[in-house]
Amino acid sequence: MDFETDLTGMIDYAWGHALISDDLYRSIKAKCDFSNGNTTRDSLNVFNEYNKLYKMIDLYSLYSLACPLDRPFADYLLNTQAKADASNVHLVGTLTSAGYDPSLLNHTTTYFNLPNVQHALHANVTQIPRPWLVCSGDTDGRAPVTSTRYTLNKPGLNVTENWTPWYKGREIDPKVAARQEADRVTALPDQPPASFRHYSGYISVDDRLGKELFYWFFEATSCPAEKPLLLWLGGGPGCTSVGFGEAQELGPFLVTDGPHGPTLRFNDYTWNEAANLLFLDSPVGVGFSYSNATVEHDDNNTARDAHIFLLNWFERFPQYRSSEFYLAGESYSGHYAPQLAEAIFDENQKSANDTHINLKGLIVGNPYMNFETDIIGMIDYAWGHALISDDLHFSILERCDFRNDNETEDCGNLLNEYLKLFGMINMNGLYSPTCPLDQPFAANHLLNTRAKADMPNYHLELLRTIPAGYDPCLMNHAMAYFNLPGVQQALHANVARIPRPWSLCSLEVIYSWKEPPLSVLPVLKKLIGGGIRLWVFSGDTDGIIPVTSTRYTLRKLGLNMTENWTPWYKGREVGGWTIMYEGLTFVTVMGAGHQVPTFAPMRSLQIIRHFLANSKLPSTPF
Repeated sequence: MDFETDLTGMIDYAWGHALISDDLYRSIKAKCDFSNGNTTRDSLNVFNEYNKLYKMIDLYSLYSLACPLDRPFADYLLNTQAKADASNVHLVGTLTSAGYDPSLLNHTTTYFNLPNVQHALHANVTQIPRPWLVCSGDTDGRAPVTSTRYTLNKPGLNVTENWTPWYKGREIDPKVAARQEADRVTALPDQPPASFRHYSGYISVDDRLGKELFYWFFEATSCPAEKPLLLWLGGGPGCTSVGFGEAQELGPFLVTDGPHGPTLRFNDYTWNEAANLLFLDSPVGVGFSYSNATVEHDDNNTARDAHIFLLNWFERFPQYRSSEFYLAGESYSGHYAPQLAEAIFDENQKSANDTHINLKGLIVGNPYMNFETDIIGMIDYAWGHALISDDLHFSILERCDFRNDNETEDCGNLLNEYLKLFGMINMNGLYSPTCPLDQPFAANHLLNTRAKADMPNYHLELLRTIPAGYDPCLMNHAMAYFNLPGVQQALHANVARIPRPWSLCSLEVIYSWKEPPLSVLPVLKKLIGGGIRLWVFSGDTDGIIPVTSTRYTLRKLGLNMTENWTPWYKGREVGGWTIMYEGLTFVTVMGAGHQVPTFAPMRSLQIIRHFLANSKLPSTPF
């Protein structure tokens, strides 16, 4: 209807939905005057960059799949088929697995002691009268390991990591193995078949206060001794990693609604395909974790307890002590993960200590990291997605000062108007339906939600209309499942018989949380400067900690950009956009909400694989 406002809104929308880079957005704003129809060469050039979107995604319906016939790379795909006619294409299929021969040392020793072999290799020309030997180990008495230890002590080198066992497979102390076996989960109700082992139980972090943190650990689906260890932390503060992360997002066993009640299904995109996977309910009072005394809840205590948990967990599972270690989480884990990483990083700087953890990186999704930019981004995102009025949007920006957490009564009233959205739509995923059942956050919430669902046909009809298998009632299924006595017994959980129902989020923890720092950006800078790999991913339909908030926050870090805004691909479709800075990679996930692995399971597994391998996401279709 109006040239100027239509084009301006189009560009603002593209940026607000994380489709174009900050640089392109600012360039268009600076070089294009939409108040008239006159164009310059500069304005055409930058606008042509924007127009490239039309060749990548369906801009007529942003979160729909594009037609492959319209793709500019369709011919490329056909051409690559024609090129795949090399004679060695099927070579891989003819190779046998590399089998270990325990007699190799014998064969080698025999072979290299043959006179004609030595003659052919021009070896042993001095005719030394002794047999050729392969190597020397710690049972060697000629140049024994003790000699080597003495020798290494002479230069006076500083110890960077103290004496510790290393492992091949499961060769561990029998007492430790027995303790592990006691935590092994063998009879979890409704568990799908699985080829890997998993363990759950408690780790003490404070004997005086009786603090016990609950964990659930899954070995990698293959070669666990060779895979890294990844710890997933929950959000909140006060929400369970087990109930959300494992059971609704990225774990191998996901809750669902069965014909006779809550049950489990196997997750084809479980993250233990890529790593050994550890879930921790933290702090005490969350999920199955508990304390025998009243404790303070804040960021510092949570980081300290989680650090102690890890040190003690490695005592129980020493075979993973030297594994590459990564931290991950979402939402309030934007505080948890960096703060725990800092505690580990600081401890690792101490020389000759027995508490070294092989921390390599952290990855957080839709994270709460900086109060000011997170809140402003949330309000801007709501306006940019047509959820709030112009009047409310500009009134909040005018009357609220988010540089600190001291809100005026006027600002509070305006924010309450904004918060009404959370009672109307699914802010976890803007374009997903809401659950018709009551959401079970409160600890004292009635468990029998089925009795409240007096519209079962509507529930089933609703689920049939949900794209990509997303179930907005997952929280209800998790609440019901983890309150089953048989489940708690199988997981070695609630051993203290605490007389309260298990809940996804603890209101007691949430309401008693002491004032957190307004920003963790100084911690992020410290970790980046210390060489810790950092990735941030963001589902672009999340209205809680939206992509706009994260873009504002990352801009405040002031990092140098190394690779500009570019699409990344899952197969032939755009998976989202990515930009790389010195020490940090930012990734958006198109169409995904707050819990990215729930909304985009295949792409989330792709992201974690690339993060762990420290490799870029594909920037071309494949």
